[in-house]
Amino acid sequence: MLHEPADLGARAARGRLPEGLEPVVSTPEPADARRTRDALFVRPPPAPTAARDAIGLFTGPRADRIRACGADGCHLLFVDTAGPGRRRWCGTEHCGKPREGARAPGTQGP
Repeated sequence: MLHEPADLGARAARGRLPEGLEPVVSTPEPADARRTRDALFVRPPPAPTAARDAIGLFTGPRADRIRACGADGCHLLFVDTAGPGRRRWCGTEHCGKPREGARAPGTQGP
């Protein structure tokens, strides 16, 4: 474990330091070493996972249902899971709602 400066010093001493070279470790360095170790070795990198998922989506059984949002200024893609496959917007709460109201005037109430 890397909790104290002595822990990091002992680990460095077991490494490939030249004979007679003694590492000097300050108090904040074990925390820095833990963060570096965790970033490199403990957590899986997210980018390969996202890339693998994207490849699976674009080559999978729903690839023909991937659509670009039809709203002006929206650049999102979505998977059209509606039965007939005629969805035009990524979501009605932002992109579809204003258009639905404009498309059908008088349907919002008095």
